[in-house]
Amino acid sequence: MAQRGLEDQDVETIKEFFCLFDQDNDGCITSDEIKYVLKCVLVREPTPEEIKDYMKKFDQDGSGAIEFDEFLTLTKSMPTQSLKKIFNSIDTDNDGHITMEEMKELLRTLDQTGADEKVEKFVRRADKDGDEKISYEEFVHVFAMKE
Repeated sequence: MAQRGLEDQDVETIKEFFCLFDQDNDGCITSDEIKYVLKCVLVREPTPEEIKDYMKKFDQDGSGAIEFDEFLTLTKSMPTQSLKKIFNSIDTDNDGHITMEEMKELLRTLDQTGADEKVEKFVRRADKDGDEKISYEEFVHVFAMKE
């Protein structure tokens, strides 16, 4: 079911993005896994204090992990400038598009292995025009709150 302001297909695309960082496929992002999300957002290695702060901020139920619903809430409230920073950190050749290879390279730099299938699912879902890459507009379409 879609949350207010998001279409079902966008929720599914965000789920695919979430799965990229859920390394052990247990349905949640732990403090060990969130460092990979933060590395993508901050474009640098997060400090232990930053990891702790983000976990405290986004682990709304205090379970010690970020479940998908909490991640969805996080992405809905993300400012456009943060989305741009994330997009630019993945678009390594600065051509205005994220390719499957750039996503795969990101996960390799984040020490993730075997994520090729997850990357392909995410890119296929986010790629609205079928050119096998994600433009900034397509990226924002998925993650930005619809009014």
